[in-house]
Amino acid sequence: MRLFTLCLIAPLMMACNPVAELDDPVPKDIRDQAYPALIRTDAFVAPKASETTLADQRDELGARAAALQSRAESLGGDIDEDTRTQLEGGIDGS
Repeated sequence: MRLFTLCLIAPLMMACNPVAELDDPVPKDIRDQAYPALIRTDAFVAPKASETTLADQRDELGARAAALQSRAESLGGDIDEDTRTQLEGGIDGS
Protein backbone atom coordinates (compact mmCIF):
# COMPACT_ATOMS: atom_id res chain seq x y z
CA MET A 1 0.00 0.00 0.00
CA ARG A 2 2.85 2.37 0.82
CA LEU A 3 4.52 1.63 -2.50
CA PHE A 4 1.29 2.38 -4.35
CA THR A 5 0.93 5.68 -2.51
CA LEU A 6 4.54 6.59 -3.23
CA CYS A 7 4.12 5.76 -6.92
CA LEU A 8 1.02 7.94 -7.04
CA ILE A 9 2.47 10.93 -5.19
CA ALA A 10 6.02 10.95 -6.67
CA PRO A 11 4.96 12.12 -10.17
CA LEU A 12 2.86 14.86 -8.65
CA MET A 13 5.79 16.08 -6.58
CA MET A 14 8.07 16.07 -9.61
CA ALA A 15 5.56 18.17 -11.54
CA CYS A 16 6.00 20.94 -8.97
CA ASN A 17 9.70 21.29 -9.76
CA PRO A 18 10.40 24.50 -11.73
CA VAL A 19 11.66 23.95 -15.27
CA ALA A 20 14.51 26.08 -16.60
CA GLU A 21 13.30 28.75 -18.94
CA LEU A 22 14.54 28.24 -22.46
CA ASP A 23 13.62 31.74 -23.56
CA ASP A 24 15.82 33.50 -20.98
CA PRO A 25 18.06 36.02 -22.70
CA VAL A 26 21.79 35.36 -22.77
CA PRO A 27 23.55 37.59 -20.20
CA LYS A 28 25.36 40.56 -21.75
CA ASP A 29 28.80 39.59 -20.40
CA ILE A 30 28.56 36.19 -22.07
CA ARG A 31 27.03 37.52 -25.30
CA ASP A 32 29.82 40.11 -25.76
CA GLN A 33 32.73 37.68 -25.30
CA ALA A 34 35.01 37.01 -28.25
CA TYR A 35 34.53 33.78 -30.14
CA PRO A 36 37.20 31.22 -29.13
CA ALA A 37 40.12 30.77 -31.48
CA LEU A 38 39.95 27.64 -33.60
CA ILE A 39 42.96 25.40 -34.00
CA ARG A 40 43.87 23.18 -36.89
CA THR A 41 43.12 19.49 -36.38
CA ASP A 42 46.60 18.43 -37.45
CA ALA A 43 47.90 20.11 -34.30
CA PHE A 44 46.34 17.48 -32.06
CA VAL A 45 45.77 14.43 -34.28
CA ALA A 46 48.41 11.72 -33.91
CA PRO A 47 50.66 11.33 -36.92
CA LYS A 48 50.19 8.27 -39.08
CA ALA A 49 52.35 5.28 -38.30
CA SER A 50 55.27 4.76 -40.61
CA GLU A 51 54.36 2.60 -43.53
CA THR A 52 56.10 -0.75 -43.51
CA THR A 53 56.11 -3.25 -46.30
CA LEU A 54 54.68 -6.72 -46.01
CA ALA A 55 58.20 -8.17 -46.28
CA ASP A 56 59.35 -6.03 -43.32
CA GLN A 57 56.40 -7.21 -41.25
CA ARG A 58 57.07 -10.83 -42.21
CA ASP A 59 60.74 -10.51 -41.21
CA GLU A 60 59.82 -8.87 -37.90
CA LEU A 61 57.24 -11.55 -37.07
CA GLY A 62 59.68 -14.30 -38.05
CA ALA A 63 62.31 -12.85 -35.72
CA ARG A 64 59.79 -12.59 -32.88
CA ALA A 65 58.64 -16.18 -33.47
CA ALA A 66 62.24 -17.43 -33.43
CA ALA A 67 62.94 -15.53 -30.20
CA LEU A 68 59.84 -17.00 -28.57
CA GLN A 69 60.74 -20.49 -29.78
CA SER A 70 64.25 -20.26 -28.34
CA ARG A 71 62.83 -18.91 -25.09
CA ALA A 72 60.40 -21.83 -24.90
CA GLU A 73 63.20 -24.30 -25.56
CA SER A 74 65.33 -22.73 -22.83
CA LEU A 75 62.53 -23.33 -20.32
CA GLY A 76 62.88 -27.03 -21.02
CA GLY A 77 61.56 -29.47 -18.49
CA ASP A 78 59.56 -32.62 -18.85
CA ILE A 79 55.80 -32.63 -19.07
CA ASP A 80 53.91 -35.53 -17.55
CA GLU A 81 51.52 -37.46 -19.79
CA ASP A 82 48.31 -36.07 -18.21
CA THR A 83 49.44 -32.48 -18.79
CA ARG A 84 50.64 -33.27 -22.33
CA THR A 85 47.26 -34.86 -23.17
CA GLN A 86 45.43 -31.86 -21.78
CA LEU A 87 47.62 -29.43 -23.73
CA GLU A 88 47.22 -31.33 -26.97
CA GLY A 89 43.46 -31.46 -26.45
CA GLY A 90 43.21 -27.68 -26.49
CA ILE A 91 40.77 -25.50 -24.62
CA ASP A 92 37.58 -27.12 -25.86
CA GLY A 93 38.87 -30.61 -25.15
CA SER A 94 38.67 -31.82 -28.74
